[in-house]
Amino acid sequence: MRANECLSVKAVGTTATFTHNSAGWMYFRGASCIASLPPNGGGRVNMVSVSIPHGQQAVVALNATKAVADDRGRTHYEEGSFLIPIIWEDNKMVVDLDSPFIAAPDRLGQIDEQSRLVVTVGNQRFASSLCVDEPANSLKINGDGAILVEKGFRFVKDPNLLCKFLVGDISLDMLEEAASPDGRSASEIELDGLREQHHKDVETIGLQALEIRSLELDLQKVREHLLAEKNGNKTLENEKTDLEAEIRKFRAGFNEAREMATKLRAGLAEIKLALMSGQFFGFFGKTAQIKTVLKNLDTPNQN
Repeated sequence: MRANECLSVKAVGTTATFTHNSAGWMYFRGASCIASLPPNGGGRVNMVSVSIPHGQQAVVALNATKAVADDRGRTHYEEGSFLIPIIWEDNKMVVDLDSPFIAAPDRLGQIDEQSRLVVTVGNQRFASSLCVDEPANSLKINGDGAILVEKGFRFVKDPNLLCKFLVGDISLDMLEEAASPDGRSASEIELDGLREQHHKDVETIGLQALEIRSLELDLQKVREHLLAEKNGNKTLENEKTDLEAEIRKFRAGFNEAREMATKLRAGLAEIKLALMSGQFFGFFGKTAQIKTVLKNLDTPNQN
């Protein structure tokens, strides 16, 4: 089934509007340009508009059905998937409903039987939402999606990025950044990694806080011990100072006593010499008394 069998389009200026022209319905799967609806977000629609800058090519991804009557008059619906090319010729927008979009050989695209927009690059495969009624912002990996993950598909939540890649508006690096094996974007993976690291950091910080608190308590004990030791040392220092003062005082008194004794001995020696030479005849009668005194002076004090 061709797109022109169930769709019509009207282009004015830089805007193109697609409508469903038969019994059935239409789904908007994505576009490489600005669109009036989010991909898959509007469900079944009868119309969608896109805007393409002058001179640029674009691609619009749509699913559509048409009613078909069989020989018995019973109606059933045939469904088609379309990548519709939009180009500019002679300053005029051209929307081709008769021919499919032909991508570059290094980036192939299609809409699969489950209405996923799929892009193949070499041995890499990228896919959009997993089912027709699933909004791109609530991607779930289940059913066929789990099988695709096992097959190595990488999911991109924004199908518009796949369309942009098909027309060369974004690079493969940018597409890979937006894709992941489990359906998360690169930003979400980074955010989840940051959250996980944050939780680990919180746990680590909690343990470190306990260790720091324990160290603080130990430090406080050491400080108290040092303070007590310092106070004890201060008391000993004071006692040492007092003792040294007493020793100095004792030594000073001892030196004075020695000097006094030296002087007394010198005087007594003179007296002895005088007595022995007989110079003090006038005191002859007291010689025995003087000798007794001298004897007492020469004798150490027993007290």
